Amino acid sequence: MQVTIDSSTIQEALRVALRLSPPVSGNVTLSSDGARLTMHSTADLSRCSIVLPCEVTGKAFFAIGTEALRDATKGHEQMTMVYDKTMLNIKSGRYSASLTTVDAIAMEEQKEEKGDSWKLSVEQAQWLKSAVSTVALKPTANVTAFMPISVKLSDRGAFVACYDNLHMAFTNDKEVKGELDVTLPLETFNAVLDTFNKLPFKMTVTPSSLLVKNKLVDVALSLPATEDDSQITTDAVMGKAKEALKADGTQIEVSKADIQAFLENAKAVATKERSEILCTTEAGKLTLVVKTTNGTSKSTLKAAVKGKNSFNVDYEFLQEAVAKCPESVVLKVVADAFLCLSTKANTHVLVSLNQQSE
Repeated sequence: MQVTIDSSTIQEALRVALRLSPPVSGNVTLSSDGARLTMHSTADLSRCSIVLPCEVTGKAFFAIGTEALRDATKGHEQMTMVYDKTMLNIKSGRYSASLTTVDAIAMEEQKEEKGDSWKLSVEQAQWLKSAVSTVALKPTANVTAFMPISVKLSDRGAFVACYDNLHMAFTNDKEVKGELDVTLPLETFNAVLDTFNKLPFKMTVTPSSLLVKNKLVDVALSLPATEDDSQITTDAVMGKAKEALKADGTQIEVSKADIQAFLENAKAVATKERSEILCTTEAGKLTLVVKTTNGTSKSTLKAAVKGKNSFNVDYEFLQEAVAKCPESVVLKVVADAFLCLSTKANTHVLVSLNQQSE
């Protein structure tokens, strides 16, 4: 087998393989049918195949270490690779390398499961990639096995939400339209959108797997098992989001820089346990207090707020929500239920309030 290929093509294929399906053996498989060169990678719960755009002649089927292939091809432009007698010989200008290969194991044919399928355009995928990045939240330990992301595209627009039962971030756009209704683990969807956003692709969700395919990449990812009664529909998530936006509450506007400065200072008294922020308001002021066994951190900030109010909120949740806001943070306090923070990018973050201390 002889191949003429760009170094960047190999590097990108390795990046995708290691992101979507890092091989348990540490090796990727290269196969050529004389017209097309394909890289295969298999992990415990996933597999992917990537077609490498190049000129290839001859047939071959072998495996090679990912690190060896990455390092040997890095930093060169067009190169020639020749597979001969278990060796992969690489040459580019005055540079050459010979790498030992190993026998490859053919991937087993996967039984096709029935599932829901959708086709997405490049424009839809790129918008989703940006939206998912905007609403992404850190998972809360002991709350959920994975952080879900729910996406719905319809003729009415697009909706994306990341959530657990303690906090939620969502965004929508009436201009982005299509057909998609899916809930997936955040990390899984991020990995897919990182790879599939330059060509149209087809996505199929079965009870146990996510199958994604375009002209160059074909990937199958196992999905975590969930109890049927724990599944939340995207429509239900959208309903909660709409209710939150319509709910009446007390509005507080304060400088993002001021809140972040307090949050940084409050680290001085942090413990291994998650800190709680005690918040009180009076006309024109917002007072924040963190009290732990290590001491107390307190700050009174200038704020646009009327009247007195008090509520408690988790430190990490508020820190994550404020980070998504512009220079001015607008909070809506809804009774003893939750905080709603809204941004100009039409993104909203809901944070459940802690129970008031006696």
